[in-house]
Amino acid sequence: MTGRYANLKKVLDQPAARALAMCNFVLDSKLDLPVKASIEETLNALESTDDGSLDIFRVLSAVLPAREGVWWACLATRDLASVANSGDVSPILSATESWVFKPTEENLHSIKLALDSATVDDESTLCGTAALFANGRLGPGELDEFEAPPGASAMMIFGSVVKSWSEYGENIINHENLLIERALNLARGGDGKVTVQQVVSEVTDDDPDLDEFEDDDIADEISENNEESN
Repeated sequence: MTGRYANLKKVLDQPAARALAMCNFVLDSKLDLPVKASIEETLNALESTDDGSLDIFRVLSAVLPAREGVWWACLATRDLASVANSGDVSPILSATESWVFKPTEENLHSIKLALDSATVDDESTLCGTAALFANGRLGPGELDEFEAPPGASAMMIFGSVVKSWSEYGENIINHENLLIERALNLARGGDGKVTVQQVVSEVTDDDPDLDEFEDDDIADEISENNEESN
């Protein structure tokens, strides 16, 4: 797909190796690239490998802004309910989505309360914990005095996406591309809600979807809540 990883305007311009190191991520793939290779160059190289899927998820988890990354994890978590044919939404997922729309201390506290009462099989704990650590702290209130482990939020985002990816059996390739295109849409200022039909279309500079949302928005309904969370 020509230019698939271009124009990621919300991603910090830095070598991919630096972004990965900041999150304590190590790629499985051995790439013949210089240390200063850009994020776009690294993603293109990974797509050319036979088994670079997990590494593409790692890079995207590391480079997406915190709020966009958490939203990507929320979308992946909702995929799991679709696979299970369940209409139930975990209180953690609901609280985390509310935080994405409005990243306030109050909404972060709601996530913490939901996590504290979570069941062991609640797969929303990953996206909830990603939000909890998104600002580099351990959580709201007194926990804000302590730093989260480096890359903790990105690791939780990565876990959410991999869990979603692994549940799609014979449709795993299509779902892999859907997950990737969601992240790329977010990295271009979109809301991440791409469709399967959009996934098969080549991404180009003049794609109208790329200009649908404001640069600092995740979606229209949260444009007034454009607060930095990282």
